[in-house]
Amino acid sequence: MTLNPLKYAPKRARPYLIAGGILLSPPILLGATDIATDIFNPNRIKTQSKLSEILNEELEKAGLDGTNIRARLVKGRTIGRVIESWDGERDIIEVGGIYATRKTVRHEISDIKNEHSPPSVKGFKGKLKYYFIETPRSILYSLGLNI
Repeated sequence: MTLNPLKYAPKRARPYLIAGGILLSPPILLGATDIATDIFNPNRIKTQSKLSEILNEELEKAGLDGTNIRARLVKGRTIGRVIESWDGERDIIEVGGIYATRKTVRHEISDIKNEHSPPSVKGFKGKLKYYFIETPRSILYSLGLNI
């Protein structure tokens, strides 16, 4: 016996449920791929010097001037993010745990390059843009596709 959830939905709601499934599937699958490639990546960054070396290589590939971008290896935390320094003059990339990889550094460089701001500072439309355009774009860049 197969389970068909649409069978129990009102007829008027079915097209919306199907459209929602179609729209949400690519970002969900892309996000799952992003996380899986981090979890199964054996090449973790273990030292601050290696992180700095990778940062400089990736900044050069991205065509960015790295004078205002720093990286910090965070021990004991699973983290991959860009934060602005307290003086507002530089961006700091923090990586740690399963996200201490070259791919995460590339993802965060893409966020800086394309000026992606965190969704907490945006309205509803900004959040949609962040989760459906900006984040997938950064994930694809981190996987080697520059769009």
